[in-house]
Amino acid sequence: MQHINNPFLKKLTTIALSIMLLQACNNNSTVSYEDNSNKNGDSILQIDTGNTAVTPFDGGAINKYPGAKEDDKEEKQRIINMQIDSTYAAINILDDLKEQINAETETKLTMAERNKKSKAIFNINIIQNELTRALDASILANLQVRTKELAGITTELENNVTHLQHVTDNLKKATQTISRLIDLLAYGLTRGWLKPLTPKTSTPTQVKTTVNQ
Repeated sequence: MQHINNPFLKKLTTIALSIMLLQACNNNSTVSYEDNSNKNGDSILQIDTGNTAVTPFDGGAINKYPGAKEDDKEEKQRIINMQIDSTYAAINILDDLKEQINAETETKLTMAERNKKSKAIFNINIIQNELTRALDASILANLQVRTKELAGITTELENNVTHLQHVTDNLKKATQTISRLIDLLAYGLTRGWLKPLTPKTSTPTQVKTTVNQ
């Protein structure tokens, strides 16, 4: 896995993220939360902005995650808990997707299809690995790059591949899920409310218990 090691590139990445996320810093609406973890679907927590309820995986615009006061510890805890729940939901979606893709027998695929399959799995593995780590700007930037790459592979599968086309719907769902999760993580990054380590061997409850002690 490659990260941004060049100091100049790191600086450029931070500046670009700051410009892109500036809008999120200027929203001072009140946020309330409803736990939907026992409901079907890929959302874990629902944000109620007062007018429209949106979820981490239903929207995608950063400005759909209203700001809270910087010194509000309860609000910070809620956002971090939301990041943790949403991260584990995304990791599970990607696990299911990998299982579906790997179920395709290599001998039935063309050389081009095998290549696309390998690239998809490669990017999914990197995304999952990045999601398990404690968040910083370089990880967020790498998540954006790899998610864009996965979306490109999805388009190629739709247009040029026969045997793997049936996985494109789930690939689309996965890339949309990660894109929306990136928005949530970016919102936290602008506040300094960063998702901690979220290892695949742990559960959301275990991680939140450690963070909130």
